This record gives sequence, structure tokens and C-alpha cells, in this order.
Amino acid sequence: MFATKKHKNGSISMKTNTTTSANDPTLRLLTGHHLCRITFVEDHPPVKIVRIDFDFADGVYQGYYELLRKKYKCSPDRWAGTLAFRYGEDANDHFAHLICAIESSNPGFQFDGTTMSDLTGKLVRLPLHEGKYLYEGDESWSRVGIGFVISDDVLKKALAKNNR
Repeated sequence: MFATKKHKNGSISMKTNTTTSANDPTLRLLTGHHLCRITFVEDHPPVKIVRIDFDFADGVYQGYYELLRKKYKCSPDRWAGTLAFRYGEDANDHFAHLICAIESSNPGFQFDGTTMSDLTGKLVRLPLHEGKYLYEGDESWSRVGIGFVISDDVLKKALAKNNR
């Protein structure tokens, strides 16, 4: 489990502790694919970047990032639970994969490619992975973040192939 610490520069680090309460914002996130809800979308057309905020939609992590924002009085753009994607001709495939994942998680929803705000409230399954970090040379901690987004269909095919 993690204990969080807010630094003078506004960043927040997490260190290991023994908290086990599901409603505690220091609950350690587990890696794997989690169902999330998009809570806010902000499009920046001049630079073709879209900012997408999300939070966990079910299980013990439901509302996790909202709890942390309230606890530390952080604005959403300075906290985990925010992703940024480049779109358009010069973008990589990450945004396209996110849209496929959103469409497969929301039967009947078809993204028109122009109205980014239509993504607000949609469900999407996001993969969490863990990375290890070193702070000021000697304190180390792990951080859980979003990995490469793939659609449910692709995920199910990969899992089926690996379970043969």
C-alpha cells in the first residue's frame, strides 16, 4: 500500500505503507485492465491535442482520483487520471486505439471524429502498469500508470491466444 506525500513544488509522491481500507486514497492500485469513466474532455484544436480525465468506474477503486484531488486540493490537470493524446494526420495510433477501446466498451456509441465532448461519460477499459522510481537518490517507490490502450476485442483475442 502507498502513503502519499505532497512536496513544496506541488508534486506528489507515494511510498509504501500498510493501509488496506478500500475508501482510503492511499490504497495501492493494482496492475491490470480496469473499467474507467471519462469525466472531462478538453480539446485544443490549434495543436491537435485532447486532454481526457478519467476515474475508476467500479470496484474498490471507484472514485479513486476524485478522492485524491479532494484530499490534496489538486486541480485535475496536476494529477493522475489525466491523459493527453495527439490527433490528426501527424499523430501516432494511440488516440485511434483509445477511440476503438471506447467504442467497444460502449455498445452503440460511434465517435464522429470531431466532437470530443461526446467522449465525456463514456466507459473505457484502461491498462495499468507499474514503474519503479528513485527519489533524491535513495528513497524508491513504485508508480502505477496507464499503459498502451487497446480495445476490448483485441484484449480478448490476445488473452484467448495466450490461454491455449
